Amino acid sequence: MKKLNRIFMIMLIGIQFLQAGTSGKITGQVTDASTGEPLIGVNVIVAGSGQGAATDLDGRYMVMNIPPGEYDLRCSMIGYSEQVVQGVRVMVDLTTTQDIQMSLSIIEGDVVTVTADRSMIQADITHAQANISSAELEAMPVESFQAAVSLQAGVVVDAGGNIHIRGGRSSEVAYLIDGIPVTNSYGQNMGVGIENNAIQELQVISGTFNAEYGQAMSGIINIITKDGKLNKYSGQLSYRYGRYISPDPEIYLGLIPASMEIKNNLDISKVDVLGLDPDVFTPSGRHDIQWSLSGPVPGLSKKTSFFTSGRFEEVTGRLYGVRRFKSDSFFWDNANSRPVENGEYFSDFYDVGSDGCGDEYEDGCGGCSEDPLNLGDDPNGDNWDIYLNPGGGEGNGIGGPGETGNGLWDGGDRVYAIDPDVRLNRAGLFWYRDVNGNGIWDSDIDIRETNPEIGFDDMDGDGRISGEWYIDDDRDGEWTNNRGDNAVVPLYNSTSLNLQGKLTHRFSNSLKASLNILYGNSRTYNSSSLNWKYTPEGRATSYGDNMNIGLVFQHTLSPEAFYTVKASVLGNFGRSYYENIYPVNWGELFLSNMFRISDFDMPDPTDYDTDDLTAYENDNNILDASTGQKFNLGGISKYHLYRMTRSQLLKLDMTNQINHMHQLQGGLELKYTSIVRRDFSILYDPAEGYDTPEILTPDIKESTPT
Repeated sequence: MKKLNRIFMIMLIGIQFLQAGTSGKITGQVTDASTGEPLIGVNVIVAGSGQGAATDLDGRYMVMNIPPGEYDLRCSMIGYSEQVVQGVRVMVDLTTTQDIQMSLSIIEGDVVTVTADRSMIQADITHAQANISSAELEAMPVESFQAAVSLQAGVVVDAGGNIHIRGGRSSEVAYLIDGIPVTNSYGQNMGVGIENNAIQELQVISGTFNAEYGQAMSGIINIITKDGKLNKYSGQLSYRYGRYISPDPEIYLGLIPASMEIKNNLDISKVDVLGLDPDVFTPSGRHDIQWSLSGPVPGLSKKTSFFTSGRFEEVTGRLYGVRRFKSDSFFWDNANSRPVENGEYFSDFYDVGSDGCGDEYEDGCGGCSEDPLNLGDDPNGDNWDIYLNPGGGEGNGIGGPGETGNGLWDGGDRVYAIDPDVRLNRAGLFWYRDVNGNGIWDSDIDIRETNPEIGFDDMDGDGRISGEWYIDDDRDGEWTNNRGDNAVVPLYNSTSLNLQGKLTHRFSNSLKASLNILYGNSRTYNSSSLNWKYTPEGRATSYGDNMNIGLVFQHTLSPEAFYTVKASVLGNFGRSYYENIYPVNWGELFLSNMFRISDFDMPDPTDYDTDDLTAYENDNNILDASTGQKFNLGGISKYHLYRMTRSQLLKLDMTNQINHMHQLQGGLELKYTSIVRRDFSILYDPAEGYDTPEILTPDIKESTPT
């Protein structure tokens, strides 16, 4: 007896948690318009659905299992004019009550048309919920269903785009598409993308929801997708272009051309929206292409329809960086605990030294300012950049701590006071000191002989040294550096693609099957902080793939009962790395794992390509120079993350309308979830090479049923 009790409890839990609505019903009473008496045997047909019912002895009718949307009701009876009620709204999990009054027919074939009124009170709502139709969604100023959800009472969207309902965590929201759970088992977020043009109805339930919904603590988001029409083709194509603009290009780099004069007010008319004019071109912030196509499938006897939709989005974001440094522009000097540039140094400021001018008043051009210019964190006011000038500049050959410069060749930058009599011999392309002051090189001192490591570049073309010199380490007569190209690049750029395809076959008015496939992928640069603003190439890239395949079989047994069988497989694959080191096609690997019953097919942790590791031969100790609120001078992200989840589902839902007041629902669900996660960091030291860690394989299998 105890065993039977346990079995019963398990079945009860299954029935309690698994039913999720995808349709609604219409009910009402048909009466005589003149007498108010109920009419028996009136045929009530839901136009376009192939469903209907006849009124009973009390003149009542009920039509169940109707997909959400707006329909026309056609009521006919011998001796009465045909009645057409237009615009009857059907919503998921709700009952639409539509009473009808019919008049005696005076002229045969007479049709009376009325417009349905929507009741202000929905009597069968026992919890807070909102039902948004496709027409309402299209009229909203939103670009995603998440934005439409955020407009509902009790819903908040955080800075990361996560949905919170009634103060709950984002992981406490359950997502369903056509009644099939599509919640990612790992992060408990929505596991697949879907666009607004594919949604027939959006249902948002917040708090105190019925027992038919499970695995959710704060809310339910249930999406019903569209079916293709059997009698016509339809489609749409849209393109949206957008970007961010700012009246302060010095702060918000890359949003508008820095050459535009917009100090106080931004003149939109001077900004080229489409970027066709190269003189006022503004980098685009977003390209968004959406499309859909639906209709009957040719050659299948008008019983099969299709619906497809898609969206491609490219976003550059509003924050930009400058490729000032490469990942290996600097190396870390362990002996002196400082970064040193991998390249020849040029001067970045002029410290007058012993000229009687205090450090804080030096103007960097050999003069003395009336006001202090070199204040702040620089303890001695030298205003030197220790990173770019390790040779220092007070005339003592030592770089002072905290000294700063602009890091750019300005044409007037110099390290030591240079004799103004040093001139350029244009014929010999070398610099000399004009000892006798005659303005020509006759027997004067060749600077190449006294200082062979010093090179000069006549930046302003005046034939004189005006601070234009550098340390020519390789003695090639040219300034060699290992920095970036100073290009302005987006920090948060991303691309995403969402595709959906649905086939619906109607075997009869009471039997229907549909196959719905959703696929998406994305590519996003990781930049959780602005530390990579001046070394953007060192960031890792995140990739994502997701797919859901859902098969739904609906069978109406009688006007009062129907059942639905659903099967689905949901997969998610996220990965993040600087450079791929495994010789596999991750997209193909993800698709092959979607249909496996056993554990995942993943490459062995040590099965990497040695040649691909060359990208990681970088001294990441340079990141130690950028701790705290500072920008990185170099380095790369060496962290790798791979995570794949797969949920296979089989589900049975049953509904029986006992009478006009009571309905019985039940269901069973079997779900098998598999999760695998692998993360590591590549360890590399310039002196010792790679440090290969020991890979520990857990004894517990990667897949566990739930």
